[in-house]
Amino acid sequence: MPRSTLVRCAALATLASAAIWGCSSKVREFGHGSGGRGGDAGNSVGMAGEGGISNSPCSDPRVSAGACAEDGGASAGESGATSSAGAAEGGDAGASTGETSGTSNGGTSNGGASNGGTTNAGGSNGGSSGSVACTLGSEGCACNSGGVCSGSLVCRGAKCAKVVCGDSRIEGVEVCDDGNNYGSAVGDCASDCSVIVVQKQIVQSAAGVPANFAKNGAGSTPQTADSYCPSGYKALFADGFYRIASVHANQGDGQSQWVLRTWTRYVNASAQLIWLTQNVRLLGVSNGQFVGLKNPIVPGSNSGYLTGMSGNWLALASGRNCSAWASVTSAAQGMIGIGGSITSTFLEQAADFTYPCSDVTSWRLYCVEQ
Repeated sequence: MPRSTLVRCAALATLASAAIWGCSSKVREFGHGSGGRGGDAGNSVGMAGEGGISNSPCSDPRVSAGACAEDGGASAGESGATSSAGAAEGGDAGASTGETSGTSNGGTSNGGASNGGTTNAGGSNGGSSGSVACTLGSEGCACNSGGVCSGSLVCRGAKCAKVVCGDSRIEGVEVCDDGNNYGSAVGDCASDCSVIVVQKQIVQSAAGVPANFAKNGAGSTPQTADSYCPSGYKALFADGFYRIASVHANQGDGQSQWVLRTWTRYVNASAQLIWLTQNVRLLGVSNGQFVGLKNPIVPGSNSGYLTGMSGNWLALASGRNCSAWASVTSAAQGMIGIGGSITSTFLEQAADFTYPCSDVTSWRLYCVEQ
């Protein structure tokens, strides 16, 4: 058939319906025909419209798979455009993988189904998208100059990473990190890697401590109480103004000049464990609740100990604190704890009565090793 006849036949195929198989067949005989030649990765669309006949030779089921494209798929062009004579010469933006068989109105194409240049590798319709930049100093990204990372991240190798307590590396604000050996023995690393567990004693002072700790001025109350303890020890005593154990019940918040420390094994004079403090610097408290001491501070003692606190570590209310720890008269009233107790009565014997502050003969203080 002459070349001019072939061209006219191709034009008729774009307008006619499914009856022009002979013409379509002749177009295929011409070579690449009007369907174009496959690019590197594109798919041929080449459809004449819904219900019509594709001008591409790939639409003929009699054509073998892969015969229509040089590298695995016919082209939809860089912009995914179509034409009545088939798809343009293939570009780089097509989405074919060259493996998935697509459908082309009456035939099967081996080049994969293309939707106008939709990419298969994360690109946008008709194109491709760029990768997200990695911000210097952020997690998983390169460290800044000098090995500096953002926030609490550390420069590990060449990249920024989180500090992990338990990986046997001492990094960032960690004081220690001995892997998974989070114990309570002396020398163990605390479970938050913030400190090494140590041991301290809590002992009793001599008897006969007067309650007028503010006799040298209210601001000297903690220091006056400490003066009744052995050297290197401070009184487990709070006045609620200058020395504070907690501002909310059993929380250990708002502390001031406080004498207990975190991650410390406190033992009595017989080396019995009283309590292991963790993140909260209070004795006998776990998860915001008082749960009791392991052993009493002074086993077997029925004596009274001036603590200045209620059983929940808050400062004693007015009328129970010997006139703000300034009086030792019988008119002033105060409260004490019991040395041999493991309940909250070691801080406050009872909430419903008091003692005259002149009754100082046997009163003592608990003294905490610093």
